[in-house]
Amino acid sequence: MRGSALIVEEPDRWMKKVTMQEARRANPARIAETELFRDLDAGALKSVMACAVETSARAGETLFHQGDDPDRLYLVTSGVVKLSQIAPNGAQHVLRLMSAGDVIGCVAVFNRFPYPVTASVAEDAVVVSWAEPQFRHLMEDHPALMTNALRTVGTRTQEFVARLGEVNGASAEQKVARAVLRLARQAGIKETAGVRVGMTRQDLADMTGITYFTISRVLSDWKRQELIEAGRHDIMIRNPHALLRLSDGD
Repeated sequence: MRGSALIVEEPDRWMKKVTMQEARRANPARIAETELFRDLDAGALKSVMACAVETSARAGETLFHQGDDPDRLYLVTSGVVKLSQIAPNGAQHVLRLMSAGDVIGCVAVFNRFPYPVTASVAEDAVVVSWAEPQFRHLMEDHPALMTNALRTVGTRTQEFVARLGEVNGASAEQKVARAVLRLARQAGIKETAGVRVGMTRQDLADMTGITYFTISRVLSDWKRQELIEAGRHDIMIRNPHALLRLSDGD
């Protein structure tokens, strides 16, 4: 385990949150291309990079748990991180897959309340993170960063409202189609045979509130129609246009 001096500030807490395979200075060009840090001047970007730590995490590791103090802000630069939430009745809901360019923990860090979700690594990932106090100082010193942060929170709120609208009056097949297409947009990988999305049947059940049995039935129907190929841990979307029609109820 190797890291910069930044990791020493709270070593025990950091080690509990993620087992690091490697920690190093993040790539400025990669950071500058993301929505959160876009259009920052050279001085602001230099300040951002001065306190950034890049970390590699393997599938199955956890960045933080629901209810933890919001001590770090994360940016995914590669791989996939799954956000899930435990409801009061104990049911788990998968809320989103985060891929390259996505910010994790922004609402909690900006508002200083506990993380509302658990962030677990679904596919080997590289994340860049900033300690909460450092990032708040960066926003105070650089108004453009504050503007980008507010835009990021607004986008996340719009997504949440849109998801609420998706479930009203929708059939099980519509809900599954909408979830699969949404995950494809968030973390899909374009391949020769189609678009691959890393998800399990249980992930879809947790995301849609539909039973595992119904998810399996819908996916089996789609497989017979050659709309998808379904493995144990991923789905290959072969005909996204047909899924889009299904999501609209056609």
